[in-house]
Formats: sequence, C-alpha cells, structure tokens
Amino acid sequence: MYTQLMEQRQREQNLQNQLTEIRQQRRVKKEQGKNSQRQLREMEQQLREKDQQEENLQRQLREMEQQLRGKGEQEENLQRQLREMEQRCNKKEQRRSSLERELRDRDQDLVELNKTLSEAEKKLKECRCKEKRDWIIPRDAIVITDKRLGEGGWGYVVEGKYCGSAVAVKRLFKDVVISPRNRRKFEREMDIASRCRHPCLLQFIGATNDEESLLFVTELMESSLQQLLDKQPLTDGEVFTISLDVARALSYLHKKKPPILHRDVSSPNVLLWRRDDQWRTKVSDYGTANFLQETMTANPGAIIYSAPEACARTQTVKVGNRCVKLGWLLFTCMINFESIYLRNGPRRPCV
Repeated sequence: MYTQLMEQRQREQNLQNQLTEIRQQRRVKKEQGKNSQRQLREMEQQLREKDQQEENLQRQLREMEQQLRGKGEQEENLQRQLREMEQRCNKKEQRRSSLERELRDRDQDLVELNKTLSEAEKKLKECRCKEKRDWIIPRDAIVITDKRLGEGGWGYVVEGKYCGSAVAVKRLFKDVVISPRNRRKFEREMDIASRCRHPCLLQFIGATNDEESLLFVTELMESSLQQLLDKQPLTDGEVFTISLDVARALSYLHKKKPPILHRDVSSPNVLLWRRDDQWRTKVSDYGTANFLQETMTANPGAIIYSAPEACARTQTVKVGNRCVKLGWLLFTCMINFESIYLRNGPRRPCV
C-alpha cells in the first residue's frame, strides 16, 4: 500500500507537473496570442497605410493621366500650330520667291530703261549740240572798252559796242572755272533772258558760247539803284516810280508760261535810266532765276531780300494775281532799308 501510495503521489506529482507545464504553455500561448493580436493590429495598420498609399498613388496616377491628356492636347495644339506655321512659311517662301523674281524682272527692266534713257540723253545732247540758239553772237562782233561799270560775284561789267551801238558786256573773272555745270547754268540764264521782252526788264542782246571766257551783252543803262543810293536819298515820288517799275517786271515774269521767278531782286540788280528828268527802272541779272516747277533751291539770291520760307529746302512758291501790289510794297521796304542803311550805317536787317 505504501508503494501504491507512493506511486499515487508520484502520479499526482506528475499530474501537477503536467498541469504546471500546461499552465505555462497556456501562458505562453496567451502571450503568443497577444503578440499575434498585436502583430495582427500592426498588420492591419500597415494594410490601412498601404491602402492609403494605394489611394494616393491612384489619385496621383489619375492626376498624371489628366496631365498626360492635357499635354497630349497641348502637343496636338503645338503640332497644329507647327503645321500652320510651316504652311505660312511655305506661303512666305513662295511669296518671297515670287517677289525676288519680280524684283529681278524689274531690275532687268530698270537696266533696260536706264540704257534707253542714256541713249535718249545722248541723242538729246547731240541734238542740243546741233541746235542753233538765236541768242549766240560771234565774239569778234563785240568791241570791249576799259570802262568798268560794275562788279558782281561771278564777273564784272564793262562798256562795249555791238553793231555800232553802246552796250554793257558782262565778263567772267579769269579764275572762274567753266565747268559743264556752270555752262548749263549760264545757258539756262541765257534761255530765260532771251524769252523776256518787257520795258521794265533789261534788254538782252546776246552772248557768246565758245570755249573762251563767256560774254553777256545787254543794253547800256545809266546807273543802278545801289549807286544812286550811295549818292543821295530818294524822294517819295522816286520810290513810288521805281517800286512800280520793279513790280511790273515781276508781274510780267510771274505771268509767263511757265512762270519765271527772279529770286534776286536787290539794289545792284535794279538798273536806272532817265526819262523826262525822272528815274525809270529795269530789272536785270537772271543768274538765280528759274522756272516755277523747278524751283526748290534754298537761300536763292540775297538773303536780306528773300522771304523767310526761302531758307528751307521744302519751300513753297507763291505767285498770285496781286503780285504788282505785293511787289510794290516789298520793294518799297527794300528801298527804305537801303536808305536807312546808307544814312545810319550797318544794322542787323529785320527780314
């Protein structure tokens, strides 16, 4: 019985040991279950985070898809604009080619026109050379004396004889070069002078046109307005008569077809002669004169007698029906200025 009792105790001890082990295993399993639950919660948290990340990624993916669609539309727009620009460039290139072709054609036409113009100018020059001007007189028909009558910017005037009559001969200075341009200006002056026939204009007789020094022959006058003012002042009657004669001369020039503008009406160019104890006037010197449609020269003639707009290259020439009245008023002011200048000395002109 003792043995049985010992075996029974041994069995109880074993059962207690097994119970202890079972309890320990249970505690371990509980701890493992807690760890598993914690891991499960962590895994669930990770899953939620992954779900959130997946949602964010899907949202980003949708945004990227929208951006890609927008970029695709922009690319299509850019491609369309590029095609339109290429079409425009092609049209511009075609237009440029067409313009270049037209320009080459026009250049060719211009070359041909220049060639035709040069040939026409050559023929015109030949015709002019062959043309007989009625104002040309032979040099040996003019007798020149040593009596000097006056002096200008290009030459001086001496007394001479032509066909037995006393005349005034204008000679150029020796140092004046007779260039083709100066000869054209001289011929223009002769052409203008040969067209003018009026009692208040100096009578033009003729001129030489050879290779030597040019001679300009006109009728002989007694004095000039400048010389007369150097000697004595003018009366009101003389001022009226002289101004009226000058205005008549300008009126005649302005009414020519085409109109002629003198542009240098000054006291040295106003020549005087006596009739019935009264001074009468004739306007001379057509060196700066020109036709109306060709007049664009700045500062022609004497500046103190010129209109203010004459100083500009874009001057406008004004020729009216009342030029006699205006010429009389302007020339009266000129004579008064000359008289004041001679009495009181040089002053700054108020033009």
